[in-house]
Amino acid sequence: MLAIDQSLNPLVKNLDAVTTAKTGGINILKTSFPKGGIGSQVYKVNSTYNGKPVDWILVPFADAGQTCGEVRVWIEKK
Repeated sequence: MLAIDQSLNPLVKNLDAVTTAKTGGINILKTSFPKGGIGSQVYKVNSTYNGKPVDWILVPFADAGQTCGEVRVWIEKK
């Protein structure tokens, strides 16, 4: 299960405002873990935030929260 970690996505001020589009697929691209993090599975996902397109960094739930950021596994589809 992938999670969004607020500390890996500094643009996020409110994790509850992160959404995915109702139509179209979600592109998940493997990328590298940010400096200082532990883990090897890191993904970049096309999504939206406050109605604008953005790319988020998602990690497995077990690797999320390493720097005490808020974490969500549920992302609303809008």
